[in-house]
Amino acid sequence: FLPPTIAAGGDNGFTLVTPYYFNLAPNYDATLYPRYMADRGLLMEGEFRYLTKGSEGQFGGAYLNDENDDRKLQSDYDKTRWMINWQHKGGLDTR
Repeated sequence: FLPPTIAAGGDNGFTLVTPYYFNLAPNYDATLYPRYMADRGLLMEGEFRYLTKGSEGQFGGAYLNDENDDRKLQSDYDKTRWMINWQHKGGLDTR
């Protein structure tokens, strides 16, 4: 476990984040960030980091089934929100 974060107010209302860290191997790890927001619902977020002899990077993503009642009247509002990202640094093989 990592230290939790608690916040109140703002657009999300009461918020609690309880991150979990997983040391999967000496050269890669993962962290999950479940975030409860009283006014929006549960946001599940995570990242995976890796390190090899010739490269390093991270892969991450998040998913929210937004329960914000204030936005239901917007015509362009989609309550299902998600995000993915990938960052990689590496060299080319000189063989």
